[in-house]
Amino acid sequence: MNITQYTHSHKFICWDDSRNPIGFLDYIIPSDDSEDRNVEIKWLEVEKKDRGKGIGSRLMEAFLAFAIRQKYLWVSFWTGKEIEEAGKGYWYAKWFEMGPILPDYYGPGIGTRLYTRRLS
Repeated sequence: MNITQYTHSHKFICWDDSRNPIGFLDYIIPSDDSEDRNVEIKWLEVEKKDRGKGIGSRLMEAFLAFAIRQKYLWVSFWTGKEIEEAGKGYWYAKWFEMGPILPDYYGPGIGTRLYTRRLS
């Protein structure tokens, strides 16, 4: 298993030993008044057949190491029920929940919740 960072497209990809992509993490640098202090995870996904093997955690660790090297102060992500269930324990121990889940935010039955983490 290998993780490659593509800074030009703001993406980390995890490859299996046959060089097939099995997971990815996309991020953005918000264009707001934060003056490049913040970074936001837009998407984190692992192929269903490869879930439960720590791939999401490895992608997150690679991303956080990058964010710290770039001297970002805050990282955030919006999540939904499926991601929260997949990340039990990992997410809650290291991230601050910014409020209750917003039901039907993206559509009927598709809620979201904001998490943040200070890096330094």
